Amino acid sequence: MRVSEAKVLESIFGRLINLKTFMVILIFSVSFGWISDGLFELFKAVFQPFSLRFNTNQEVLSGTAQFLTGFFAAAVLFLWAKKEVSRLNISIDVVQKDPEKKKNLIVFLSPSRNLEEIKKASSIKELEKNNWLMPVIALDYHRPALENVLVISSKDSEGQFDEFKDLIRRLFPE
Repeated sequence: MRVSEAKVLESIFGRLINLKTFMVILIFSVSFGWISDGLFELFKAVFQPFSLRFNTNQEVLSGTAQFLTGFFAAAVLFLWAKKEVSRLNISIDVVQKDPEKKKNLIVFLSPSRNLEEIKKASSIKELEKNNWLMPVIALDYHRPALENVLVISSKDSEGQFDEFKDLIRRLFPE
């Protein structure tokens, strides 16, 4: 590991891992262990064949205590974490912005499952359930500024490039 990578890891985990975080993770892990152990003991006591039941009451009490203790610890930790997150006062704003129209575009061509549909298509709406819809939408969006298009095909779609080219010429004759 290079020194720069080590510094990045230290800067990320150095802020996240402290005694408080370690204790929360430890308590959370133990409480979930108690929940699963308690459920196991309860199921074992209930579903064990009748002739093999010896200390059923003790097992039921033990399993119930483990389950309830673990559930209570997990619930307390969940409520605490929820309170801590709400104190962070994080707000996320989404700004929808159309991308700048580009003069060079690279599209990836997946194999089309229905070439007959492609050959009949005269509008973008007719490609609604076809693999080529997204490349066609991208070409349509960037068309006013578009000068060059690079089509990268997969091994399965390279034989369909001519159909794709015909489709594009049919949809965008200009």
